[in-house]
Amino acid sequence: MLKLIIYLFNFSHFYLFQKWYHFRAQNKGVSLARTTIIKGKCQIEGGTISIGPETIIQSSFLDGRGGLTIGSNVIIDQATILTAQHDIDSPLYPTVYFPVEIGDYAIIYYHSIILPGCKIGRGAVVGAGAVVAHDVPDMAVVVGNPACVIRYRKDVHSECDLLSMGGYNFRKLSKKVNTKLLGKLD
Repeated sequence: MLKLIIYLFNFSHFYLFQKWYHFRAQNKGVSLARTTIIKGKCQIEGGTISIGPETIIQSSFLDGRGGLTIGSNVIIDQATILTAQHDIDSPLYPTVYFPVEIGDYAIIYYHSIILPGCKIGRGAVVGAGAVVAHDVPDMAVVVGNPACVIRYRKDVHSECDLLSMGGYNFRKLSKKVNTKLLGKLD
């Protein structure tokens, strides 16, 4: 019974925070799916941002002023994604905007920076601390500053449980609680 209470408390805590994050993001003009998980302190700058389902974004900076499209099943962990920069060749130093597109099943690791105008391909992996200044091909693994391809992935993370990777083991816990309370279901 105690596990059930803990489960319900954790789930309601998770659910309320996600509702709050979704509410704040949608008030800034962000289009996101119900199954998108936003964790930590994400800073979202207005503009046009579209986030697909089953995506986890943790403590990242998302600049949507130039247009930002994030696909489904994407993992973004403490990264910076920029869509605006200054034209350093102009005497007026104006701000120019370029869209950024992140394909399905992409992974962007800790302290990575995606510069304006870049396209991250389907299943691509951006290593920790990488600075992406050019397009990343599908299934490529890039690292460094500037980011360079070091190899290609064989498969995407289509079979993993993104909720449990995000630190939320509700499915596993609910199965245990249901089995104890209701007996084994065959």
